[in-house]
Amino acid sequence: MLLSSGSILSHNLIVLLRPGLSEAGRIRAARACDIVLGLVAFAIALRSVTIHELVETASSIGSAGVIVVALFGLSTRFGGPGAAMAALVTGGAVWLAGFAFAFTSVPYVLAVALAGLAYVLAGLFPLAPRG
Repeated sequence: MLLSSGSILSHNLIVLLRPGLSEAGRIRAARACDIVLGLVAFAIALRSVTIHELVETASSIGSAGVIVVALFGLSTRFGGPGAAMAALVTGGAVWLAGFAFAFTSVPYVLAVALAGLAYVLAGLFPLAPRG
């Protein structure tokens, strides 16, 4: 799951941040994302004790932001692509940090709450487009 996320990340985020990137640059970015997320997946696998825990962990990483985006997207016209990206990145990053550093006993709940906050803030204060 995390390795396919590397392709999605490089295709959807890196290309947006670097619009003039050459084809070779895109391939390097995709490979770098795959390597980084592969290392994350390996670290998570080493830390997990059971298959159930591993599946639970893998499904939690991205879904904190996805649930926020889905709820806002299905029920309101508020936000947009920037708000969705903010929620996805925040949800994944907060969950991963909470899991890795164990600063909370409920990393998923905290990740969903902060992803919701990121969505609202990015919806209220959108960044001006580059160019």
